[in-house]
Amino acid sequence: MEIVGTIPPPYGGVTIHCERLLDHLTRAGITARLWDLGGREDTKQRIHRYEPNELRRAVKPGRPTVIHWHQIPDRRAMGHLFADQWLMGSNRQRTATILSFHNSRIDTQVAAQPIWKQAAIRWFVRRCDAIIFDAQEGRDQGLALGCSPQRCFVIPAFIPPPPESVRPECLPPRVRAFIDAHDPVLAAVGWTIDFVNGTDIYGIDLLVEAMGKLIQKHPSIGLVFRLAQPQQLEYFQRLKERAETLQVARNILWVTEPLESATAIWKASDIFVRPTCTDGDAVSVGEAMHFGVPVVASDAVKRPAGCRTFHNRDVRSLVDAIEETLDDRAPSHHHDSSAPVGSMANHADEIIAVYAQALAGIG
Repeated sequence: MEIVGTIPPPYGGVTIHCERLLDHLTRAGITARLWDLGGREDTKQRIHRYEPNELRRAVKPGRPTVIHWHQIPDRRAMGHLFADQWLMGSNRQRTATILSFHNSRIDTQVAAQPIWKQAAIRWFVRRCDAIIFDAQEGRDQGLALGCSPQRCFVIPAFIPPPPESVRPECLPPRVRAFIDAHDPVLAAVGWTIDFVNGTDIYGIDLLVEAMGKLIQKHPSIGLVFRLAQPQQLEYFQRLKERAETLQVARNILWVTEPLESATAIWKASDIFVRPTCTDGDAVSVGEAMHFGVPVVASDAVKRPAGCRTFHNRDVRSLVDAIEETLDDRAPSHHHDSSAPVGSMANHADEIIAVYAQALAGIG
């Protein structure tokens, strides 16, 4: 199994998924490597720096192989795939090509590409032996690109974290001190600061406004926001200034430094909040639910059963959902890092089943 993706750091839903998928395959006795698009190399951990020619040479003729892409291949890799498909025979190397889409903005992302790349993407998705979407909304958009319905699979991205990654010691001292000093504690996460149609994707602005209302009833409330890759620094500064104006700056902890485990933050919180204006199957939501932490999320996409949703981009609706969740919370859960593990399914085995089906299809 050859996985093409990225592993942490920084921590984000896709990087965590790739890291845990590699770990699960290895524990299951399946020979797997990850080709890191971020340039990391750790051959002892079966992690190789991604280079299209090296990946191509690693695939041995006649040996059944799965190449699982976690983003659209770059130009050079696409050229190799085209050559293998049309000049040398489609199954010359008995290689199954699988692509995972990790969000529900496929249509807008493809439309933003040059015409030649749009055509290349459409060719690639039609050539794939299987395509995995983490939500039904993504599958619907994939079908519009020309994906074969028989080769499309909806599999949530959640793979449980290893127990050692959520120990209380994984929390930096300043994060632990902030959590201990506030009640209740909300947690949220964003990969970076980004926008879709001018709207803050991760709803950071929404959370700041909500904190301004929640503090009136909960003067000790705290929000730990994990921002893996701070960008758009002028906008980030405006958010901080708005927090000052609302007198909640001291109640918000921005965590931007490298972490041993971001998951430990939501495990130690009272509520995990996901106010995104668009989304896929958010790994962080699954993680919080896995550890029994209540989740409040926007209704921008379908959420897992058990999430309390609020109207997308509606501050009042968000505040009401948080208040309702606080009213329902079990008093014993507060900041309990040893809270019992929930029953969220491990979807790695479903991905392995897709591998087997794709390999069977190429003979």
